[in-house]
Amino acid sequence: MEMTCAEAQEILAPYPGPTRSTPEAREAFAHYETCPACKALFEDHRRLADSIRRVATTQRAPDYLRARILETIEAEQRAVVPTRPKYGLWVSGAIVAAAAALTLWLGGTQPLPPDQGVTPLIAALTTPDQPLLQTTSAPPLASWFVDQQIRPFEIPDIDNADLVGGRVTQVRGITSPLIDFVQDGIPVTYVMVPDQELLRGLTADGILTISTGDYEVAAWLEDGTFRAVLSRMPREQLLLIAEQCKYKRTG
Repeated sequence: MEMTCAEAQEILAPYPGPTRSTPEAREAFAHYETCPACKALFEDHRRLADSIRRVATTQRAPDYLRARILETIEAEQRAVVPTRPKYGLWVSGAIVAAAAALTLWLGGTQPLPPDQGVTPLIAALTTPDQPLLQTTSAPPLASWFVDQQIRPFEIPDIDNADLVGGRVTQVRGITSPLIDFVQDGIPVTYVMVPDQELLRGLTADGILTISTGDYEVAAWLEDGTFRAVLSRMPREQLLLIAEQCKYKRTG
């Protein structure tokens, strides 16, 4: 039986997402892509969360404000009971996600000097003579990384971006994979470093954005490793890519 709007909205709310990590999520995502009403509602939700992220910057909120926001989120989640209309669940999810986004971005670390992690990343991008594989397909690239003694990890599926290949480089002496994409004609690179201390103070909650002059960097912690996307594209565009990578939009 085809999934209804109410069922899809319950699975996809609250944002972030949607992901394709389960059969139910994949079915809900398929419904979302073909249903104008759900798509419009979801895009409104996404714009709300993105707007909050853009204005919140990366400054840390006072502890009392973070606690108050988290209490609000928990109260809103408790208020979502099974008897509540499904549409209300979707809208409630938008509110929860927006509050969570505010907590996340106000909870980001303080801006860091480039030499505390960013410079090694930029150097890794421009290091010559790196082992590389040019490919437009994720499976052979994943196998190639294993052959290079890189532990298995997810190769992200980035909307409207073309995979062009992967590289192996050294970041602060740690063997690390780089995956190269092109979106709207602009190169963007995803990096995974088996190190939690590349940017001191980076939390597991959020995505930290840093401007370096030539590059924008969006970084986060995931599965005990440092992850980042780097590009010369606008910060807002790169942040959307980072969210897709962090929330397992994998190919």
